[in-house]
Amino acid sequence: MRSIIILLFMLAACQPSTPEDFASEGRSWMLSMTKELEAIHSKEDLEKNIPLITKKYKQLALLIKRMEEKKVGSWTIDENEDSILLKEQLDRIFLLPKAKEIFETAQIDALEILSTVKSRRVNKK
Repeated sequence: MRSIIILLFMLAACQPSTPEDFASEGRSWMLSMTKELEAIHSKEDLEKNIPLITKKYKQLALLIKRMEEKKVGSWTIDENEDSILLKEQLDRIFLLPKAKEIFETAQIDALEILSTVKSRRVNKK
């Protein structure tokens, strides 16, 4: 039992809490997503990776939600080499047949999470 409590404490301590922590986690997400997208070269590859892409977008939405809950402040996406590489991969993949529709489907869970964040923000005003 004691080891479970220690493990939970360690996991809680690893959660981002400062703007820099959130930026670092966001950057890690971006690099990981770019790497996953680099492996997609066909519609079949894309369809095979729908569960992974869905998971990645959900991770991003949860990161944004945690940031909102911790009231870390506003967030922006700065254009940098990593974000440009991610955009290039997305642009390349969106040339595949039905890719935009597939991504829209993969983003549904993330959008539901973000809608709760937005509605809480509106209700606070």
